[in-house]
Amino acid sequence: MKEVLKDIKLGQIIGIYHFEDSCFTVGKILKISSKYLFLLSYDINFKEEGIKVFLIASIKRIILKSDYMKNLEKTQKKIVRFNSKNKDIFQELIENKIKISIDLADGSVEESYLTEKGENYFNLQILNDNENIISEEVIKKDYLKRLEYNFINCYNIEVIVYKHCFDRSYKMKEGLKKYLEREGSNAKLAMIAYLANLDQVASVYPEVASSIVKEIENQRSHLKLIASENYSSLAVQAAMGNLLTDKYAEGFPEHRYYGGCENVDAVEMAACEEACKIFGAEHAYVQPHSGADANIVAYWAILNAKVEEPFLKKFETVVDGKVKKMSLEGLSHEEWEELRHALGNQKLMGLDYYSGGHLTHGYVQNVSSKMFRTCSYTVNKETGELDYAEIEKRAMEEKPLILLAGYSAYPRKINFKKFREIADKCGAVLMVDMAHFAGLVAGKVFEGEYNPVLWADVVTTTTHKTLRGPRGAMVLCKKEFAEFVDKGCPLVIGGPLPHVMASKAVAFREANSKEYQDYAHNVRDNAAALAEECMKLGMKLQTNGTDNHLMLINVTKYGLNGRQAETAMSECGVTLNRNSLPFDPNGPWWTSGLRVGTPAVTSLGMGKPEMKQIASIIDRVLKASKPGVTKSGAPSKANVVVDPAVKAEIQKEVDALLHKFVLYPELDLDYLKSVYC
Repeated sequence: MKEVLKDIKLGQIIGIYHFEDSCFTVGKILKISSKYLFLLSYDINFKEEGIKVFLIASIKRIILKSDYMKNLEKTQKKIVRFNSKNKDIFQELIENKIKISIDLADGSVEESYLTEKGENYFNLQILNDNENIISEEVIKKDYLKRLEYNFINCYNIEVIVYKHCFDRSYKMKEGLKKYLEREGSNAKLAMIAYLANLDQVASVYPEVASSIVKEIENQRSHLKLIASENYSSLAVQAAMGNLLTDKYAEGFPEHRYYGGCENVDAVEMAACEEACKIFGAEHAYVQPHSGADANIVAYWAILNAKVEEPFLKKFETVVDGKVKKMSLEGLSHEEWEELRHALGNQKLMGLDYYSGGHLTHGYVQNVSSKMFRTCSYTVNKETGELDYAEIEKRAMEEKPLILLAGYSAYPRKINFKKFREIADKCGAVLMVDMAHFAGLVAGKVFEGEYNPVLWADVVTTTTHKTLRGPRGAMVLCKKEFAEFVDKGCPLVIGGPLPHVMASKAVAFREANSKEYQDYAHNVRDNAAALAEECMKLGMKLQTNGTDNHLMLINVTKYGLNGRQAETAMSECGVTLNRNSLPFDPNGPWWTSGLRVGTPAVTSLGMGKPEMKQIASIIDRVLKASKPGVTKSGAPSKANVVVDPAVKAEIQKEVDALLHKFVLYPELDLDYLKSVYC
């Protein structure tokens, strides 16, 4: 290589493959000595990365021309001379006190300053993370094995000089660059990805980047017991941050209203395929943005299949032996009005909102009650559980088009085989909203008669909550309803969100694993353990326990309403939500209960010992709380006063617990705060 390098001029751009490595470095030659080649390296965006020094004897391959180098040459006009005085590079390091990074034979990585160079050794000042000198060491040259810069491994390199040659006109890259300089080979991939994302955001809107980091801090400082919330993986989050968000893709795979959707098709079909695998569904539709969207898509698909389609079938004609279907556009005004009346005169029967049903299951304030003539079933007043005989009796009286099962706040599993039997008897389409417990179905906790996908015609679910995906939803259905469900866009929802569908595919792939099944069973086991411990402490639980991921605690024994209890817990670092109980005298706003769930704490790795501790925390906070007063001194339904000593004690305990089970341990929160907050 010495012979080749003789003919290469200073300022020429070359590429080098490192000895014993496949890494490729492109840069401008600054200086060639008898032993060393000094290269001003560039990244893929033609930005200066720093000066790298190679042993000429280690260079096995040199690229003289490539497309990347041609493009780089176009941007580089000036020849930079590295060292006009021709000083030894190590003297430069010593005189200018430039920080270097070294890999030693024992596997350690050190940040240091070079203070002296001998024939066979280096004198170095070793730095800590705060760049303070912690020791002075003499290191033999043959103990120096490798040095790294931004994860580009350079074997047999004597030294890498860190030059601050980055573009500092904006903040972008600063967080990532400093992190790589600090950590070297110890840098974590998740942290790199997070920093790269935040640097991009901060370059445009630093306050938004700051809020993202502050949310991580908030999540790490509060014990999350909200049954409908969870922590998605960093891979799930990363899948959403890409240019798929720029693409219009109305329609469904291979049936789009826009061109250029082949990659969106691939993403959506992948998500659908993964969903069908984990749930054993005949058909999946992954476009809905939320659980409410998914339910409305399902409602209209059922209306179209069971009301509109039979109505249009009456107008079919046979021409030349072929059936000619009637379209909506072909109906007369009178026929259209007749169809509209039929569509708007169907019955929906679901669990009463006050008994744990969801807003979208026919609650009077929700659009579902305006789409349908709604009727409801409730839980047994004595047991707080579903009474299947009573549900059947009511269904036979009402004869709904849709019999809807599922819940937002019901602590027991549901026998969907029995619901199937009831639906068949009354002639209803069986629909299930499994938004809350989809993860328990995917994780094989709910099987057989408790698996809604086996028994229902249409199943809706969110993709977050127990399923641990991105915020979004989907519809699963029998083939009979597939074509109608696929028309969700443009029938009900607007354009799909391809980047979120990509994230759903990642989450579904994660859910199709033994690790996830273990997680789902742990969610259920933790909920059962927490419920048991709460009852041991004297708390009154709806149905005296739970079969799933959530429980309802009656807080009236503490002299509080749900609103006050929720606030008291929040002040002590515990996040949960108030919830009405069946036949609640305090109504849906103030409530008499708290809803507590275990999906998030289980994601952190907590188990039964921690459930015992959490039960104790809840009990001590509520015992230490009392209703506050208004400004006039009257009793308040909203205000609550927590004993300061207990509050401080619980906050400390919660903090210690969350330090033991760290959310996203791959992320260095202190560093993120120092850069973006």
